[in-house]
Amino acid sequence: MVEYSYQVSGGSLPVEAPSYVQRAADTELYDALRNREYCYVLNSRQMGKSSLRVRTAARLKAIGTTCASVDVSSFGTQSKNIQEDDWYFTLMDALVERLDFDQHRPEFDLSDWWEENRLTTPRKLGKFLQTEVLSAIPGQVVIFLDEIDSLLTLGFNTDDFFGILRECYEQRAENSELDRLSFVLIGVATPMDLVKNKTGIQFNIGRAIQLTGFQLEDAQPLLTGLEGRIPAPQETLKEILHWTGGQPFLTQKVCQLVAASGTDDVATVVHQRVIDNWEAQDEPPHLRTIRDRILQNEKQVGQLLELYQQVIETDGVPLSNNPEEITLRLSGLVVERLGQLQVFSPIYREVFNPHWIKRVLGSIRPYGEKLNAWVADPQDSLLLQGEELTDALDWSETRSLGKQDYEYLVESQKLGLRVELAAVQATVAQQTQLLNTKNKAIQRADDELADAKADLKRINQKARWTTGIGIGLVSTALAGAFWSGNHALAQGEEARRAREIAEDSELELLTTQKSLERLEIRNTDLLENNEDLSEANEQLTEVNAEVTEEA
Repeated sequence: MVEYSYQVSGGSLPVEAPSYVQRAADTELYDALRNREYCYVLNSRQMGKSSLRVRTAARLKAIGTTCASVDVSSFGTQSKNIQEDDWYFTLMDALVERLDFDQHRPEFDLSDWWEENRLTTPRKLGKFLQTEVLSAIPGQVVIFLDEIDSLLTLGFNTDDFFGILRECYEQRAENSELDRLSFVLIGVATPMDLVKNKTGIQFNIGRAIQLTGFQLEDAQPLLTGLEGRIPAPQETLKEILHWTGGQPFLTQKVCQLVAASGTDDVATVVHQRVIDNWEAQDEPPHLRTIRDRILQNEKQVGQLLELYQQVIETDGVPLSNNPEEITLRLSGLVVERLGQLQVFSPIYREVFNPHWIKRVLGSIRPYGEKLNAWVADPQDSLLLQGEELTDALDWSETRSLGKQDYEYLVESQKLGLRVELAAVQATVAQQTQLLNTKNKAIQRADDELADAKADLKRINQKARWTTGIGIGLVSTALAGAFWSGNHALAQGEEARRAREIAEDSELELLTTQKSLERLEIRNTDLLENNEDLSEANEQLTEVNAEVTEEA
């Protein structure tokens, strides 16, 4: 008889483990494989996938089905340096061992066969499955491929591998022998993830087996470990399932902790032994595994945590099956219930709380502190400007951000546009003022020119009149000299003054004409300058309109 114990060390439960909890998936997978279907069990870690595989393989072997289980992460999938030939050869060698070729075909040598078959490496696998495996093994053959998501880390294209599996399935109509061969893919991925070339044929064959959390009616085998140690085992188990949400590993662990404590105060045990100081006492890793899964893709963290924040704030978000939702579900942090995305368990809600979200986002964003302050009090002074904004925009280009991040960056850019607009408007105002000053100067010059022209006209008239008077005076003086010698000297003096007046008038006329020429040149320059300023004003007006429209 197997001694009762809870499975808290990680890995799969032994076939006869008394603490194994059978769920609907056990029956569904077993029946599907008996019907020779292809299946895939793709879910988050520590949900009992490997234990389901072990238990199902044992049940199939009991009815005569040959099963082979291969952990594909065990032969080099952690190294991108492994060569395609080496990986396929190792997989086929594992199948030779697991399918017990030594008993069924002791003469078979994989190395010789490999050299004899001059095919592409994926085609060798296809031929090996269709000819060697089916000819060596009678009856139904089921191959379990565990940790299938590890193929995503390989340095070569694995689409051909899934293409071979699909080919074996689709050729059943032409080759009835292939009806004896079934595959089960197990891992933390989605069918969409498994094929890298998203434009090609997706690996969507077979039946998806859903693994859910433990329900109270299914979890009765767990009572055995509580009985005789605590006063009310059934009520205690119900309380444990409340805290764990039925998450298989977490439920086994809390059951053990409560049983060891000898108390039915589940809340106290959970807080002291699981939630408090969780990073230090999370052994074997479970909560840290969830954390690492969320944070492993730095470019996607913002959107994942924003979606998770919506889930915990609203107690559920309608399903949309977008990439962020699927990634969050594969982390194990959330689960689908009643058409909504919900936090898997109260323990997760306590550990991965809003404070944790804020701290993580603050550590990965270059503007985390300012964003948090702006969310609390949206002031312009907390927005990004200048080089700080430029660096943040450069950082965001390669990342998928949440709505809050985008709002913050957009508002920061709007502030920058407003500042730039204000600067342009100030420049326009300054240029307009300068233009007005120039226009006034031009007007004054025009007025001065008009005055100068009027003065010139008066001077011309005065000069003609003065010259006429001077000539008349000279003539009169000369005539008077003949008639009156007494007046000769007086008339001569008058003639001299008349000549001086005429000369002064001519000089004033010349000076005025030169001034007029200079004023005309100045007026021309001012008019040209006015045209340039008008053009500049029109350009500034257009810039102002564009900036206003962008803002």
